[in-house]
Order: sequence, then structure tokens, then C-alpha cells
Amino acid sequence: MAHPFRRLSPITVYLVLEFAAALFFSLIFTVNLIYHVTVVGLSPLQLVLVGTILEATAFAFEIPTGILADVKSRKLSIIIGYLLTGVAFVVEGSFATFAAVALSQVIWGIGYTFTSGATQAWIADEVGEDRVGPAFMRGSQAARAGGLLAIPLSVVVGIINVRLPIVIGGLLFLALAGFLALAMGEEGFRPAPPGERSTWRMMAGTVGDARRLVARQPVLLALRGCADAPGLFGHGPEQTPARAVAFGCGQRGVGQALALVEVALGAGEPQHAVEPFGPDRLQLGQRVGAQVGRERLCDARGGGDA
Repeated sequence: MAHPFRRLSPITVYLVLEFAAALFFSLIFTVNLIYHVTVVGLSPLQLVLVGTILEATAFAFEIPTGILADVKSRKLSIIIGYLLTGVAFVVEGSFATFAAVALSQVIWGIGYTFTSGATQAWIADEVGEDRVGPAFMRGSQAARAGGLLAIPLSVVVGIINVRLPIVIGGLLFLALAGFLALAMGEEGFRPAPPGERSTWRMMAGTVGDARRLVARQPVLLALRGCADAPGLFGHGPEQTPARAVAFGCGQRGVGQALALVEVALGAGEPQHAVEPFGPDRLQLGQRVGAQVGRERLCDARGGGDA
């Protein structure tokens, strides 16, 4: 007898996946920095190192893990990714040490590369090119709804214990991986031919082509600068208020100003239909929610401005 989850269509599975993943990430990230500073006691340097470890891991494993999705199975790659993501956050929330947080970033970085691109490729294989555009749009809407719903849930649970949303979020990711193992079909997958697989040689070739194109059209260098600027800014709003908490909330006014900047900039952010929740890419609601938590923590400590 077929399992009841098999009756779910690929679109339904995709929407559940996008909604659930966004909800779980938001549940975790709303309190994540507060946990790092107030419970783990990370210094400003350690806060930066945590992000660096995550980014370096994702960069190093993007190609090797992509081969699995291209050659073996997109479904398997996605399931492994969310299993590792769940393990990472359970470890991070269970052990309040810098070593545990750093290890969790390595595990999560590897897990993210298993899901990066594989989810979109899977749904494109299953529904076809004609239907994948609307599917991406609906998935983006589901992700936004899940992310916003999680913010008050995270605050309520975090009042009990600030590490609880992180551990619960990790456990929910493990449950999501189990759901996908039962509910996700894979009828449209065809292994990519050797010439189309993700490899270091292909990446190097792409970089070389890009450099030659920029040399011929210098205006692209200016566009690259426009793209790099938000990336450099991205760590500021997330790290500076955390440092303010770490050093007695002496920069509380800076945190308030940065929150207002986030609102102003976030209001103009394009609504991405693909990968709205990647590493180190917190959504506007998560950032502002986290900032509110930090400000209240300052008030409780009596370190804020009168």
C-alpha cells in the first residue's frame, strides 16, 4: 500500500518545504545573536570568526556537494542538507561554547551546500519549465509567511530560555528531513551529462570568462562594486548591536539607528523567488525582531541611555 504522503503533489511538497524552512530559520535567527553574546559570551572577534567559518565552509563544499545533486539524486541531496542543518543547530543550542558554535557553522555550511540550488532544480525537474516560474513565486510567498510567523513564536519561546528556539528549530529541521524522505518524489530527474556537472574546472572557466568580459566592458566593474557594497554592509547591522550588548549596551543609540536603516533599506529589497533564506542572509523582520530583543535586554541590564 502506498504511503499517504506520496499523494502530495510536487508543488505541495515544495510549498511545505519553503514555508517550513523559512519558519525554522526565522525561529532560530531571531534569537541567535542574543544567544551568542549573552549565553555563549562570544567576543566581537569570535562573532566575526563564526560568520567567516560558515562562509568558508560553504565556499569549499559548494562544488563537491553539487556533484551529488547533479549525478545521483536531488532528493537525496536535499534530505542530507536538512539533516545536517538540524544537527548543526541542535549542537549550537545544546553546548554554549565557542567550539560548539564554530563546529555548528561547519556542519551547517556543508548542509547548506547540499540544498543550495538542489531544491530549485528538483521542482523544475518535477513540474517542467512552463510551470516552474509560478512555483517559485508561490514558494517565495510561502517562505515570507513562514518567516514572519516564526518571529513572535521565537520571542515567546526565547523568554523561557534563549537557547530553546535554536534547539527546537534544529529538531524541526530533522523532522522536515524525515517528511521529505516520505513525501518527496523524484520522477523527472535525469543525471546531468559530464559537460554540465558542477566542477572546479567549470567554476574556473566561468571566472575566466567573466574577467575577460569585464576587461572588454569596464562598466561591469562599476556594477560589481554596486553588488559588493551591500555585501560589505551586511555584517554591520548584525554585528555592531551585538557588540553593544557585549560591552554594556554603550552603543545602544547606534543599534537603534541601524535598525532604522534596516527598515529603510529593507523596504526596497527585491522579493527574491529563489533562495530567500541562505546563510548569513537574515530577513528584515528577523533583523528588526532581533534588534528589539537586544534593546529590551539593554533596558533589563540598565545599560541603556536614560
